[in-house]
Amino acid sequence: MEAGAALAEVMVRILFSIGAWGSAVSLLLLILTHCLGPRSSAVRYWLYYAALGIPLLFAVLAALPPDNALSKDAAGQVLGAEILRLVPDRPDAGLLERSPTARMTRHVLAALWLSGMGVVALSRVAGRIALARAFGGTKRTATASISAAADALRARLGIAREVRVWLSGGNPMPFTTGVVCPCVILPLEAASWPEVQVRSVLSHELMHVRRRDVSLFALARIVALPSWFSPVTLLALRGMKKARESACDRGAVGCGVRPSDYAKVLLEMASGPRGASFSAATMSMAQGSRLGSRVHDVLAPAHETRTARFFRTAAVVSLTLVALLGTGYLAVSWEAGTGRRSAMPGMAFRDPLGETPHRVSMGFGDGPDPFSGARSFHNGIDLVCIPPGSGERVLATADGRVSKVDFDREGSGTVVFVDHGPYVSFYAHLEGVLVAEGQRVRAGDAIGTLGNTGRSTGSHLHFGVFKPDGGDAVTRADCLDPLSILPGLATGGGT
Repeated sequence: MEAGAALAEVMVRILFSIGAWGSAVSLLLLILTHCLGPRSSAVRYWLYYAALGIPLLFAVLAALPPDNALSKDAAGQVLGAEILRLVPDRPDAGLLERSPTARMTRHVLAALWLSGMGVVALSRVAGRIALARAFGGTKRTATASISAAADALRARLGIAREVRVWLSGGNPMPFTTGVVCPCVILPLEAASWPEVQVRSVLSHELMHVRRRDVSLFALARIVALPSWFSPVTLLALRGMKKARESACDRGAVGCGVRPSDYAKVLLEMASGPRGASFSAATMSMAQGSRLGSRVHDVLAPAHETRTARFFRTAAVVSLTLVALLGTGYLAVSWEAGTGRRSAMPGMAFRDPLGETPHRVSMGFGDGPDPFSGARSFHNGIDLVCIPPGSGERVLATADGRVSKVDFDREGSGTVVFVDHGPYVSFYAHLEGVLVAEGQRVRAGDAIGTLGNTGRSTGSHLHFGVFKPDGGDAVTRADCLDPLSILPGLATGGGT
């Protein structure tokens, strides 16, 4: 039961990271594509590809546990730590309350997300099956003249792989398919086409083969599966289709076809009869993406002046800077709005009670005082063993130095402070102390035993983390929510 709840919580974190940070960064990349020049279709194509991959990257980072190789590897700390600090360890605090309604909400969200991925994946498989059934028994070898034209164009484009050309009555539109063995499928009417039409169509379809568009777009759809619900993902896939068709149009014209002849063929193909759509598994010349602008680009290709190129480059650089500053501002605003800071970058943390079964009995932040009932600020979290008891070993959550061992009869009781560099963790209400001030400790070393000293209602560990600001007192602003560095504690039990 607890394992299912923990898995659902991880999935909600992934959903939040994809829907918020991943989609935001991807949207910025989509905006950048519109600042590129009219002849930058290849660059736009890869920017769209990056926009699809960014949500997947954030999803992977959100799924990583705090104690992972990325945080331990020194080479990965520069990139990993800066990205991880933008990936919230917990989504909206209210969503992750441990009430039955919140648990059900997490399970429903996780189920919807997984179901959506399954439906999208099955639709892709259904498209491949429909394609095989539609053309499996109706295709035949192309005529000698079409095969000769295809071989000549394949040699001109530098395509080393064998490309089969088939005629089929299953669909009136020409298209390219095949990830391993590329095939160009032409309608039966192609046998009577004029030479210029055959050359125009084959040039366009063979450009898809040269660019490996079928395999790249199939991979793009797989990468886009986790973010299937995001409108940004749909925009990126749509943009990829437009960019690839524009690049193939330009490549076809470069094969010796006159722009006016190519534009005429393009219009004829787009206005002709349409058969079944297999866009999920094929690359079709006349799928209708931006037909008007495609014809315009073929007939009147744009040429930028130096001044226009300068201002366009300046716009891209300015927008990139604004995007970076805006993303940082959103990160700070989100953290301030939720009343906590990000996890400590570049450091791995362990559960202070290790493998001992336990649960969170009191969370971080404002809440009723257990003695007076008045609303007060709780600067850490309380952990209780299952079943309740004392004497269990309390472990250092990370490498550091014991900066202070203290006793406060009217407050925290016996407490140990461990300095981890810019951050300090503390362990209060201990029964015994197993370390001395100034001693170096490693993550997982025993520093004391669980107890009930000081102002306490029962045996428990009060665990907190703060970042000193140079003053003598620890203020509310200095404190961090321990669940932000150890999200597994929210589900109870040792980690």
